[in-house]
Amino acid sequence: MGSPVNATPSVRKATAPDLPVLARSIALAFHENPVLQWIFPDDERRVDQIERLVALELRKVALRRGHCYTTRDGDGGAIWFPPGASVGALDQARMLPGLVRLFGHRLPRALWSFRALDAVHPHAPHFYLEWLGVTPGARSTGAGAALMAPVLSLCDRERMPAYLEATNPNARPLYLRHGFEVTDETRLPGGGPPFWPMWREPAG
Repeated sequence: MGSPVNATPSVRKATAPDLPVLARSIALAFHENPVLQWIFPDDERRVDQIERLVALELRKVALRRGHCYTTRDGDGGAIWFPPGASVGALDQARMLPGLVRLFGHRLPRALWSFRALDAVHPHAPHFYLEWLGVTPGARSTGAGAALMAPVLSLCDRERMPAYLEATNPNARPLYLRHGFEVTDETRLPGGGPPFWPMWREPAG
């Protein structure tokens, strides 16, 4: 018997063998994201470039210190960092050779963009949702909510806030439905697009 049409997508913790599929699915999800379009303006190369960026972070930091989830079918992923474990200055230094190869002459713009995101990052302890993406063919299936659910439940149990930057206005309704609130609106430097820091207090 087949699964019900409206069944909640199944998610699980991602491990090292999932890295290629996880990075690819997030890259496909962010192809039309305004912030990623600003950082990677070449439409034809953007998916591959985002994939390389996500894979680099997964290898160097996220799979060791983060909470990474993927769907059963590999068509979405979420990368969270627990309090105090997100990408820091030392991690960025270790990633720098890969970033240089990836961005080339556009590295200054990328670094300015990353610093703008870092500048509004709250100092209070929290879980940080850095990446949440579902491939276009799997949207409107509940996969985004399912990928957030394990860590949001952990936040509620541990009485810990959560934080993210919404870099696409179309994503804000999903986050609002799950308890996040917009705390500000700011823009990337040099005439870049807006993004919205969002904060969630634990439920209950």
